[in-house]
Amino acid sequence: METNLTFTNFKFRCSQLGHLMTNLEKVTEKQLEKIAELEARKEEAKTNPKRALTKIMQEELDGLIAKRDGDDVLPSGAKSYLDEVFRKEFWGRQRHVHNKYLEKGLYTEQDVLALKSAVIGGFCAKNDEELENLFIKGTPDSFDVDNLTLVTDTKSCYDMESFDGAELTTIYTWQLRGYSWLLRDRFNLPSFPYGELFYGLVNTPPHIIENERNNLFYRMGARPDDDEEWQAVKRQHEKNCIFDINLFKEHYPEYTFVNEILDFTIPEQFRITTFTVDVNETHIAQMIQRVLLARIYLCEKEVDIYKRNKA
Repeated sequence: METNLTFTNFKFRCSQLGHLMTNLEKVTEKQLEKIAELEARKEEAKTNPKRALTKIMQEELDGLIAKRDGDDVLPSGAKSYLDEVFRKEFWGRQRHVHNKYLEKGLYTEQDVLALKSAVIGGFCAKNDEELENLFIKGTPDSFDVDNLTLVTDTKSCYDMESFDGAELTTIYTWQLRGYSWLLRDRFNLPSFPYGELFYGLVNTPPHIIENERNNLFYRMGARPDDDEEWQAVKRQHEKNCIFDINLFKEHYPEYTFVNEILDFTIPEQFRITTFTVDVNETHIAQMIQRVLLARIYLCEKEVDIYKRNKA
């Protein structure tokens, strides 16, 4: 591979690693069981010829072993993601993605860390240092500064429905594994810090509440303010966005509530969900392998552009 290309030493962000790390298992558990079954029968045939594999059985065994031991390849989903990376990094083209969910997450990251500190104890400081090694880079939300045994990524849920549906996705799993790897390298640790994904349900900033309220207003046909149904929708929407009345008043004293009875605070302990992620040397080897394959894929696209440009 040429050394003067844009993507020769390209480093992927931890938040996007999961797009590369799909389909790592070359064979399923059932296929592994089938290999073991056929190999056991083949071994039995050494003393009992009646147990010899048929031609079809031997072909199946050979095919499964070849699949199990074959070279790693980028799955189609990873290639689609890398096409996006190429458009952004090489051509400077990227679709603008913005919605209320991302906006709330951006504005309330510190609030989620504060919620974590209040419920679990201790102080969760926001980390602003970007870490990197030869393959990846990223900025963990928080990590245990004292003993460096824990790295945390926080997610702010938009509403109770999204909070109830919170899960440990492939994207988040590999994001935390990447962070753990970076911390180990950054501080020369003897082992990998444990990964923690922390979901928090915190108050929605007023400007997001009001923007969505305006959207609801027009979707309902711009009804007059004294319309009973519209008033009910506004009250419910406000209730859907605020989870700690006292803290909301403290942070946003200028806000005018729609609801007259402010009795919808949810206790802090019911607004957190935590998942843990393990990291080991096999995971690191898998990340290195996929990053190398991704660089090759991107460099080949770049070389093709130069060839076509000269033609």
